Amino acid sequence: MKMKRLVRLITVSFVVLGLGGGPATPQQGGSAPRRVIIFVWDGLRADDVTPETMPNYFALARSGVVFSDHHAIYPTFTMMNSASIATGTYPGTHGFYGNVVYAPKAKGKNAKGASIDFSAPAFIEDFGVVEAVRDSYQGRLTLVSTMLQAAQAKGLTTAAVGKFGAAFIQDYQRGGIILDEDAAMPLSFAKELQNAGYALPRNTANAYDAGVLVLAGSNGDPTAPILIQRLNDGATANPLDRTGALSRRGFKYLTDVFVNYILPTKKPDVSIFWSTRSASSAGSRPLTLSSRRITITAPSLVMSLISRSAALPRAESARTIRMGIPSPASSGRPRCSPSMA
Repeated sequence: MKMKRLVRLITVSFVVLGLGGGPATPQQGGSAPRRVIIFVWDGLRADDVTPETMPNYFALARSGVVFSDHHAIYPTFTMMNSASIATGTYPGTHGFYGNVVYAPKAKGKNAKGASIDFSAPAFIEDFGVVEAVRDSYQGRLTLVSTMLQAAQAKGLTTAAVGKFGAAFIQDYQRGGIILDEDAAMPLSFAKELQNAGYALPRNTANAYDAGVLVLAGSNGDPTAPILIQRLNDGATANPLDRTGALSRRGFKYLTDVFVNYILPTKKPDVSIFWSTRSASSAGSRPLTLSSRRITITAPSLVMSLISRSAALPRAESARTIRMGIPSPASSGRPRCSPSMA
């Protein structure tokens, strides 16, 4: 069945959790329908996951499946690796090479609504920059289809949640639900969240035409980073600061929306949650996701330990997951220029 095939492809190269109780296509043999959640812990070293340092993540690994041969592609740029996770292929196949891209023909505004100077290489961890580059490439940001695009083509619903840039590139055509540190998409979903009493990421209005979406006066900035504690000189960071990752507050918000609204209300068949929370700030806390129809506790996860931000498939696996997408040579789209970040 189509969902079973998708799960098989996903498990080649990603962190996968299967859920019962969703609307996805029934499995072969009459078993209950399942949904899939893919978790990515950006920056998590496998050797940090120990019973002493990260007891809950360690329990996830022991209770699930560990893909011990996974490693980041080189160089370990977030967006380059996230493109490999999105497509299941190496950069030579998907054509995306870094956190900074030189696309001089691109035009557009960044997530904050400011015009982008594409005469110089542009930092691309930003939905506005991604979309401007995508449009300059006639819609082909990657030379092969992403996994979420393939799922959508089969009639499955999807959600991409988490770190700006890395989560957005999973679904850069806006084919499903997207919630990152910058914005909520599509417009109907953003308005649903507002009506449900949720604040929206501060730059959400910039994802649409001017005046289409207005943030509530009390909206605030739910994904704003925690302020860095500094010494009395006002400049030096406090080396004894133990408040945790600067993104902690934002990812608490993203997790809350994902667990308490997206999963129970939208019921996506396939979800990717890309977390920037470091091992030191997240690994010692229990991971329990609950909703009206779903309860997930640590022992139920099927987890892969990821180095940096990508689980890299072997070459034969990459060919399997491409699902008949035309080769780069026949795409007619220029490759992103290699650059440094």
